[in-house]
Amino acid sequence: MKQAVYFALGGAVLVAALTAWLAPGAITWYFNPPVATGGFSCTAPIAWALKRLQWAQLWGVVVGAVLGLGVYGVVQRRRVRMPEQRRQEPEGGRHEPGPRS
Repeated sequence: MKQAVYFALGGAVLVAALTAWLAPGAITWYFNPPVATGGFSCTAPIAWALKRLQWAQLWGVVVGAVLGLGVYGVVQRRRVRMPEQRRQEPEGGRHEPGPRS
């Protein structure tokens, strides 16, 4: 269980870092603020953009945690399969009969 938390936390931190790096560029390139700039104050568009950035980062953390748990599940499944494959082989090695003539 402890490892699952580590995987989820690692995935969340990794994707949050990617989101913090990529989201501002995506917001400025893709979106036009629906708030009109009036006079000399840019407070409304900046507030809108920051809110959008915070939502993108929150989604990045959630998606990263889910992906981290998915990676944990794959790793755990492989760890379970490895001992099962080793147990199926006899201890003395394989004894396959040779070709009959």
